[in-house]
Amino acid sequence: MCFPSTHPAWLGLRYGSDESIRTADVILVLDCDVPWIPTQCKPKRDAKIFHVDVDPLKQQMPVFYIPAEGRWKADSLTAVSQLNAYLQSSTELTKPTVMRMNQRKNRDTSYTARLESINEQVKQPSDGSLNTAYLCAEIRKAVPEDTIFAIEAVTNAVLVADHLRAHIPGSFINCGGGGLGWSGGGALGIKLASEALEGPGKAKFVCQIVGDGTYLFSVPASVHWMAARYKIPVLTVVLNNKGWNAPKRSLLLVHPDGVGSKATNEELHISFAPTPDYAGIGYAASGGEAWAGRAATVDELSTVLRQAITAVKSGKSAIIDAQLGGSEGKFMGYQKHSTGGYGTGLSGNAGVAAFG
Repeated sequence: MCFPSTHPAWLGLRYGSDESIRTADVILVLDCDVPWIPTQCKPKRDAKIFHVDVDPLKQQMPVFYIPAEGRWKADSLTAVSQLNAYLQSSTELTKPTVMRMNQRKNRDTSYTARLESINEQVKQPSDGSLNTAYLCAEIRKAVPEDTIFAIEAVTNAVLVADHLRAHIPGSFINCGGGGLGWSGGGALGIKLASEALEGPGKAKFVCQIVGDGTYLFSVPASVHWMAARYKIPVLTVVLNNKGWNAPKRSLLLVHPDGVGSKATNEELHISFAPTPDYAGIGYAASGGEAWAGRAATVDELSTVLRQAITAVKSGKSAIIDAQLGGSEGKFMGYQKHSTGGYGTGLSGNAGVAAFG
């Protein structure tokens, strides 16, 4: 969590493109490898840019350079602390002026409008299906305020950040590198670290929010076996949008009008339909210790989310298969065959399903 969502200067999490980058007079870049993507968005020509980083020259990744007026190889916490101390020591820089009062008023107005725009996304779809905005707004209201989130939502990351609106330092942990699949083991490590800091039995609530593709990358069977074996209760929410959307988005950035832009996910081989039983993977790997459930509608979520949080607070891990956009092509439960075996049900309504 780099900047609190409760501050009126908060602009949220964005991936290399935002209007504020194009219009800013001054930009301070702190520990960010790619603050903007020049082909999509870049600062205006006369913007003043300053860069503080442990490696401002990016000597190990010579693919992008920030046109900064000044670069400092420094620890960002130390640098920001020194800047704040200097600003606070200067009566000239802190005294109220008409210009500063107007700037603050405009910032407050813009912040209020931004929150209203974000909250508009939370409206329930007419068909009652789940979407990421509604799901994460409900998670934010349901979990403890000091919850630590391990986020690996990929194409849903901006929506997740906007609707969780983290504001406590250390409460929103995202990936700083290019590898996918870290959040499963990462969530367990976060829980263990929290208990080491807070004391036995006092660890903070930990919630992993992960895309369906990255969930599979995380080797969930190993994750949930370890969670059960070592009694490390975390809540895992799988954003089930039925496939890998990131490759399609990357393709469109480079070839927006190419042949691939007209192809379906099935044709691009990035569809997961019929999807795995994401919650069942964790339940099976835990030997039945974990709580597992799925929800495809707003009504189902209210029941499943409450039960999952209760399970985690009681010492069990919990996994929710959040079926975004409806249940078509997604795991719906098992049907017993006349042979005595079990097959997958992939039609009808998902319904609330819970184990554990």
